[in-house]
Amino acid sequence: MTWTKSRWDSNRTGHLFAAALAGAGLAVANTFVYQDPILYVTAAAVPLWEWFGTPDMDHNSRRAKGGFFRIAWVLWWGRYAKVVGHRSPLSHSLTHGLPLRLWHGFWPLWMAVFVLIGTGYDLRDFWPYLEAAIAGCVIADVIHMLKDGFNPAEIIRGKA
Repeated sequence: MTWTKSRWDSNRTGHLFAAALAGAGLAVANTFVYQDPILYVTAAAVPLWEWFGTPDMDHNSRRAKGGFFRIAWVLWWGRYAKVVGHRSPLSHSLTHGLPLRLWHGFWPLWMAVFVLIGTGYDLRDFWPYLEAAIAGCVIADVIHMLKDGFNPAEIIRGKA
């Protein structure tokens, strides 16, 4: 297998490579064209989301090889992996899979946000960064599903 072929296949390496390339492209475009600091959050979120919150979390236990990382993966994503089938609408879709993984992967952050809102803390300065990060997650998921051969309707709703 050549270096180029392995990077463009629909496998873990191929997905990470495409996400890193998209994030870097977005960062470069932002540097020379838009010059908006919030867009760097989106650029960083694309590869980070593909690494941490990929639609393949339901069967990615192999990448956590023993020790602390294996235990952390089992504790954090193990329940999700048991419930969600691979390439089901609950893992590979923007309407079901992405919100489920955003909630499950970052529930401590969401709890902190709800506590801050409940105490009257003004989060208006925080929202643009949160929106930019979620946009990066959407971009990463779309790239992932395109590499998996999904058409636009399947990307939105998942394969039946």
